[in-house]
Amino acid sequence: MLKGILTILLCYLGGMMIASLINGMISAGVIGMLLLFLTLSFKACKPEQVAPAARFLLDNLLLFFLPAAVGIMEYGHLMLSNL
Repeated sequence: MLKGILTILLCYLGGMMIASLINGMISAGVIGMLLLFLTLSFKACKPEQVAPAARFLLDNLLLFFLPAAVGIMEYGHLMLSNL
């Protein structure tokens, strides 16, 4: 699982570097996913190595969206007034 987490983080870090080079025209997360896709497509990393880390992140995806949802609920009236 450690190799999978490292692979995902390195792809994201590479995406952040590329996004900073192109001045953020494309999101770092999108570029990182493309790098991960290319890594898996060209067999530089086995899917079995990434699968446990990806499953863990997907199982706990709600934790990533919870702060944004609470912020929307807390400041919804402010967003509606500025819409």
